Amino acid sequence: MKKTYDVAIAGAGVAGCLIARNIAKAGYSVAVLEKCKREAMGHDWWDTVEARVFEETEVPPPPPDEIKGAFNFLLYSPLSCVNISANMPPTHLNLDRKSLAKRMIDLAEEAGADLFFNTTVLGPLMEEEMVAGVRYSRGEERGEIAAKISVDASGMDGILRSAVPEKFGFANKLRKDETILAYREIREDLTNGKGKSILVLGKYDGVQWVSRDTPGLVDINVCILASYPGGDPRKILNEIIEQEGGIGDKVVRGGKGGRIPLRNSFDSFVAPGLVIVGDAASMPNPLNGSGISSSMRAAKFASAAMTTALKAGKNDVASLWQYNVDYKLNQDCKYINLYVLQKYIFAEERIYLDKIMKSGAFEIDWDMENKLAPKDNLKKLPGFLKLIRYPRFFLRLLKTLYLSDAAGRHVKKYPKQFDADEFEKWRAGLESILRKIPFNQK
Repeated sequence: MKKTYDVAIAGAGVAGCLIARNIAKAGYSVAVLEKCKREAMGHDWWDTVEARVFEETEVPPPPPDEIKGAFNFLLYSPLSCVNISANMPPTHLNLDRKSLAKRMIDLAEEAGADLFFNTTVLGPLMEEEMVAGVRYSRGEERGEIAAKISVDASGMDGILRSAVPEKFGFANKLRKDETILAYREIREDLTNGKGKSILVLGKYDGVQWVSRDTPGLVDINVCILASYPGGDPRKILNEIIEQEGGIGDKVVRGGKGGRIPLRNSFDSFVAPGLVIVGDAASMPNPLNGSGISSSMRAAKFASAAMTTALKAGKNDVASLWQYNVDYKLNQDCKYINLYVLQKYIFAEERIYLDKIMKSGAFEIDWDMENKLAPKDNLKKLPGFLKLIRYPRFFLRLLKTLYLSDAAGRHVKKYPKQFDADEFEKWRAGLESILRKIPFNQK
């Protein structure tokens, strides 16, 4: 393995491969280090992505065999059926993660990036507070790769991020209440397509679904807040299978679990010589945990800022700052709204969560982050007015909607250039808004 590259990337997921493709196309040397085998890449199921993100990031659209059945659910609150259909619009696609992973790997290699599988990144090479490359192991081999810029695309644990001082704007480790425990199985559908698909919001401080939209198969997913007392996603999944019925005994795909970050994205994604992206930067959608679309956008913005910095022969925070600006102003100003709602939903009494879902003021929309402006909430006014009979709850709800909008507006004020004092003021302002979310009603 060559010991010096312009860019070293920890992780060959969607974001890591897209950055590798873009940087290699710009004429720079790139090494991608991935702990898994090539054939093991990609989750063994399908996930939701915005169709438009492929055009935005100049990635070829998915072929027909990569697209699976759309999610179309009957919505349940923690207490009962809400009798609302939550149907996926044509603006979103369910993609086979195995197929998508292979395509992204091929794109990176075709552009000239070097990918090394079965290679574990052990941590960053540090020169004082600057990341100067990565340390790795590959079988019996132990080595180092020097790089002008390193990328942490290693997932939630952030193998590079976790060794860098938090003062740059991100956390080394996530708390339990900032993560979701997930477990998913795909089994045979025994109902000949006659069984129902359900989506349960708020139970176990999370989300659970049974989807029968892919012919012949049942997709069962359980996500619960990691801090939920005594929660066991696999046990809950087995209870759902027994309750719903018409589901085969054999696991066809999946049968795996893991943790997903479910907090707001970090205040900054750069440090000297370092860029973080995807789950390592806490970028998934705060309501449903989906992270493909946001990771692809982040990869686009990150690689643009990195290319500019490499051309200038720099790798300091100021030179990489445009990545922060682009992501915050294009994606995070919308996701922060969802984060505020998520924190409120987890905290609200279940009986009132049931009432708001049945009021007509609530709807499931796969493009929800683009429909949370005050003018959109005014359209739901008749539903909101039904809740006035519960004044304390109504006031909590109004406060949450106000804070959601305030947080989005604050993110749009993100400092356009790096200034340590201005950045700290911005961080304090966001924290002040988030502290006001009604937390302790349950």
